[in-house]
Amino acid sequence: AGGESGGFAYDPRRSARLSLGTGWAYGKRGKAYSMTGRYEEAAADFDRALIDNPDDAWVMAERAYALGELGRHDEALAGFDAALALNPGELWARNQRGKVLVECERHDEALAEFDAVLAVDPTNTYALSMRGMVAYQQGRFADCVREVDAALALAPEDAWLLSYRAAANSALGRRREAISDYDRMLALDPQRADWHFFRAQHYLALGEIETALAVCDAVLAEQPDVRYLRHLRVDCLIQQGRY
Repeated sequence: AGGESGGFAYDPRRSARLSLGTGWAYGKRGKAYSMTGRYEEAAADFDRALIDNPDDAWVMAERAYALGELGRHDEALAGFDAALALNPGELWARNQRGKVLVECERHDEALAEFDAVLAVDPTNTYALSMRGMVAYQQGRFADCVREVDAALALAPEDAWLLSYRAAANSALGRRREAISDYDRMLALDPQRADWHFFRAQHYLALGEIETALAVCDAVLAEQPDVRYLRHLRVDCLIQQGRY
């Protein structure tokens, strides 16, 4: 998510217990693995780092993040709890704990974590966006739009946030607003055929069939193998009676 990536920025002053020996090396390599999506190797290296430095909050939180990405949610939550017990003011770890709770569908607990972050940092885009995600998952689409609006005020070119607002606007029947969101998303990445598809769907639902066809034709001229756009084009032609 949109979202935060990384973890506790490594700072020897904040992670003083991390020795410059083997534990330090495993911790740094684990971080590198995590940043490239190799979470199994990352978790293994963080385990090795904790042998030398069993109460290092940075390693605990980074290990918990990797475990969360592997779907090992209970272990991830326990790891974040341990890290936050040592460093309760670390907002990244609290946000990531909230993310794991969202994945476990423990929405009220997740919202409590994001609220705790926002109480300290009201401009925390990640916490705002995750509150929007929870609202969407709970079917509170107007609340989702409101939360995402607050996040977009801080990060106006975040396509992930725009996609959530577009989906919420779609669910609320606000097709013009959804089209506007897709326009902004496509200004950031004009090659996304799926975003063109959703935009064209809204035009079709509004009865603007020629506009929907024009969207399909423009994308298919450059990406002729996108089947779902071809299917949508057929739907447009059928609605026009062009069998």
